[in-house]
Amino acid sequence: MQRCLQEKATNISWWQSGQRTRAKPSCRSPHLRKAATDCYALSELPAGNVITPFELGNLVPAYTDHRVWLGHWFMTPNKLARIHQYDAIVTGDPTALATLTQLVDDHRIQYVVVPTEAADHVAGEFGDRIDSRQTHGTLELLVLTATPQ
Repeated sequence: MQRCLQEKATNISWWQSGQRTRAKPSCRSPHLRKAATDCYALSELPAGNVITPFELGNLVPAYTDHRVWLGHWFMTPNKLARIHQYDAIVTGDPTALATLTQLVDDHRIQYVVVPTEAADHVAGEFGDRIDSRQTHGTLELLVLTATPQ
């Protein structure tokens, strides 16, 4: 427990120092290490807006220059509704999937992160707007092309 608290203090001072780079801070916790690896994969891409699972959305702004649609509970408007909407999207709810492209257009989303088992049906909603797909462990990153004007 003490090691974890020291690690959190190190990460907070790293953030507050203003010396944020694309390099990830060291993590001893396996869960934080995996999340940092997922964030590091995003940091390789140009800054943009991202739809991620809630747990990852809490870390993306700390490790990258991206903005998240679903992130910290106190900075996400209608957080619970957004969590339920994301869950409905990845479980394949037809109503949620039907609104997905509108959501992406309204919020100018460039990247969508979903579990690998949900990637095919989520990608199917975008058709030819998928620029690339990258698998990182249990998550898949969908890189979208620019929104047609």
